[in-house]
Amino acid sequence: MASGDAMANDAAGSTDNRQPDHPGVDGGSDGLVCFGPTDCPTAGQRCCLRFENSNGFVSCEDSALCPGDGVTTFIACATDADCPTAAQKCSFLATANQRDFNICN
Repeated sequence: MASGDAMANDAAGSTDNRQPDHPGVDGGSDGLVCFGPTDCPTAGQRCCLRFENSNGFVSCEDSALCPGDGVTTFIACATDADCPTAAQKCSFLATANQRDFNICN
């Protein structure tokens, strides 16, 4: 697919060139991606905070791609029930878009 094709399918006002763009879900420039697993479009996905080269990114990812290792990946959560057994507590991290952004730890 040519880059122009990706941009044609990107949501209006989004600048990330990721396809497709789902407002609030896929990491597009249309706002914070997700706050917990219920914000993700596919069952079994996690809302993942990933750090790469000192930059943080939030996106819905398959569980296998977001281990929540507490080093480069953190699992975003709304309640303790969203957290895996290795990190059972859902704790406040920051406020974004006038909502609490929590991670499992």
